[in-house]
Amino acid sequence: MKTNSNDIKDFELNEISQKLLRQILNHQNIDNRIEKYNEKYPHYPFENILSHLFEKAIVKYQSSIEQLHWINGVREEEIKDNGVIEENLNIINDFLNIESNLSMRRFMVNNAPEFKDKDIKDVHTIDFSLVCSLEQLELFNSVLFSKENHEIIISYYLDYIYRFPIKLPVFEKNLFYSLIFLTNTKYPTNVTSANSLSCVQEINQFVRMKYIDLNDPIIQAFFHLICIEDELLKCSNAIYMDIKHNHDLLRRQFDAMAS
Repeated sequence: MKTNSNDIKDFELNEISQKLLRQILNHQNIDNRIEKYNEKYPHYPFENILSHLFEKAIVKYQSSIEQLHWINGVREEEIKDNGVIEENLNIINDFLNIESNLSMRRFMVNNAPEFKDKDIKDVHTIDFSLVCSLEQLELFNSVLFSKENHEIIISYYLDYIYRFPIKLPVFEKNLFYSLIFLTNTKYPTNVTSANSLSCVQEINQFVRMKYIDLNDPIIQAFFHLICIEDELLKCSNAIYMDIKHNHDLLRRQFDAMAS
């Protein structure tokens, strides 16, 4: 079924930054810390520095021309106090730690199989077989990422789930969506299947050429945001369904021509 293009929206980086800020403020203890931070650094409000750090983290993956354009157009004055950046990153890392613990709870088990024959009781640990089985990894297939990129995607996935355990299909869809921002790509709507798959090829070329640091706290917070924020998650799913529709359509056309 063809995806409703109204489900696919373009978001500016400042909109994403605001969404991230709202998620951070959902935690009362962090909200209080931000209030104290803003009192300490009245000229560098947390909201502004978060936006600055977020845009900087995204833009560094883009072309040299796009990076230069951002540098020349940056609104914030030069940040002269190194404590500003450090305290902002500490707050973001604390947010990630809280969210990581919440994510892990969904797959936490008591007395996991590896402790069965040992004299260890009441040990809570992550059962990664509930997150993704070895068979799922071995049979991984994707309409978003080309076969030559599968090992790269699996590598990113295995690294990521040790802090934020999520299912492989969810990771795959949301990674692709995050790459639309990192590459400054506009996903084409109301166009032909070929245009849609051209976008897929562009993203895959980026994956082959550049390393994505999912351990960067800003990038990690951005990716996690996509996984939990309703509007972004809806858009990510809509793009996946649109690409799958176009992929299946072209495959049927090819099969018809071959028969």
